[in-house]
Amino acid sequence: MTFEELSQYRTHRRALDEFPKKPIILTFDDGYRNNLKNAVPLLGQYKMKAVFFLLADLQVTTNSWDKETMPLLNAMERQELAKTNSEIASHGFRHERITRMTEDESLRELRDSRRSLEDEFSRKILTFGFTYGDSNPLSARLAEDAGYEYAVNTDQGGLHLEEHPYQVFRINIFPKDGPQQLKKKTATWYRWYYLLKRGK
Repeated sequence: MTFEELSQYRTHRRALDEFPKKPIILTFDDGYRNNLKNAVPLLGQYKMKAVFFLLADLQVTTNSWDKETMPLLNAMERQELAKTNSEIASHGFRHERITRMTEDESLRELRDSRRSLEDEFSRKILTFGFTYGDSNPLSARLAEDAGYEYAVNTDQGGLHLEEHPYQVFRINIFPKDGPQQLKKKTATWYRWYYLLKRGK
């Protein structure tokens, strides 16, 4: 499912008796070109959907923040992605850390990237993905102030999604992870185990 669908259940626009028994939200960060080439066909093949966190600045064409440089989706490819049944979400403007900005800068980054993507795709943007998975209580509050319904990171937050809708704790799935790792990381106890192991 997507965060947009989750919001429909949360606000009673969809009946709770329709809620999936074991839901999962797949997320892809940064808007790599290979998302459209590789992920989208597989999602279609298996009748699945995902949430794609895109940068709002179309001038950013490669992932300069990673060791391996890869191209990002161009404007036309982004529109092609938007035609799928997946959700478009914000990843800020230029992949900068919210936690290193002033409060005013953070709010501007959150709010204006949402508005820019809403103009680009003519749809409401509900979710923000903190770059580098890095957030704190202030940035979570600012995400709410900026008009989002959810914000996600990668290593903190509640054991259950609705405990902290602006610090949703995502689980990383790495290329080396096989079926057993996937089963472990999507188990109901895994977030508790992860936080306990790291003393959080």
